[in-house]
Amino acid sequence: MVAFDPVTTPSYDRAMPGPVMEPAPVRRPGSVRRTSHLDATRSQQPGFPGVMRIAGAARDVVTGSAESAGGPAAGGPEAAGPEAAVTGTAALHVGVDERGLIDVVEHEPANLSCQSLIGQRVGFGFRSGAKELLGSLSGSLLGLLVDDLSGAPSPSGYGAIRDRIVLGLPPLPPPPGRSSGPRADVCSGWRTSGLAFGLASAGEPLPFEAEPPIAPELSSEDPFGWHAMPTLHAGQSRRIRRLDVWFEGDHLLVDAMFRDSTCDPNETARVVHEYALTATLDADSQRILAIEAEPRALPFPTDCPFAADSVQLILGQPAAGLREAVRVLSAGAVSCTHLNDAMRCLADIPTLVGQLRA
Repeated sequence: MVAFDPVTTPSYDRAMPGPVMEPAPVRRPGSVRRTSHLDATRSQQPGFPGVMRIAGAARDVVTGSAESAGGPAAGGPEAAGPEAAVTGTAALHVGVDERGLIDVVEHEPANLSCQSLIGQRVGFGFRSGAKELLGSLSGSLLGLLVDDLSGAPSPSGYGAIRDRIVLGLPPLPPPPGRSSGPRADVCSGWRTSGLAFGLASAGEPLPFEAEPPIAPELSSEDPFGWHAMPTLHAGQSRRIRRLDVWFEGDHLLVDAMFRDSTCDPNETARVVHEYALTATLDADSQRILAIEAEPRALPFPTDCPFAADSVQLILGQPAAGLREAVRVLSAGAVSCTHLNDAMRCLADIPTLVGQLRA
């Protein structure tokens, strides 16, 4: 059960530790690592609000066993760069028109067409229109990128707000026909009893941190620690994911993280959302036995972090069914839409375990 009542619990009073300083830790012998990124580029044209392009890539890397790498037993520390084999890559680029609808799709691999995405709206609600395609791509790297078209544009909205604050410009009015008020209780950050919702409802500035944390570099001594990504520029936001899976006795262990960042007008990347996630699964049934989420950086520190305990709602669930189970089990003021996406990504574990066993 979640650890707070969204109606009566006061503001979160603990400090978050800030971004994971080592988002690509040394790979463990006998493990598989899946990484991905999607970059959203905002339009700078008058009359063209929102994102105009989303592009990114993903990669799977299997790291050799302790014996083949000459290192310690699986799960222990290892020198940077143990033996690695790239077992898959994918890339996706979509163009978005002024209505927020996809009008260009390019992707690799090309063996399954994603042209059915033409005309779909990116952002929240995207998955319902792309349900059939997502089913066909389930577990694949390309499927992960397509699935993330739902949430990847989100930090771009924060980036637009941040840009105007940095440049000393007044807030933009909402687009025609769209309310300026938040959706009540859509997540922990927007719970009706929370500070952010109260301020927004009163027309007051939102309680963002004055200086959101700077995003640490992803580079490391390990050439396979992360796949290649372009430099992030002003007017862009980025969502990254890392998922490490390995066997330890009768269990599967998981170490994961995600980060949303935006780029200031001076080219400084700052973190909007970040969680670190660890889990233990039964190796045979692949059911969740234990799971913890650590809030590292979130837009509303007074309310967003309460959602961390929502991960307990998926205890006992099989990994393969998490994309559907999370949607049903974790919703409303006890949840976080971005943390829900991180839990949904654990549905790819069976695919990654297949690569380990192969």
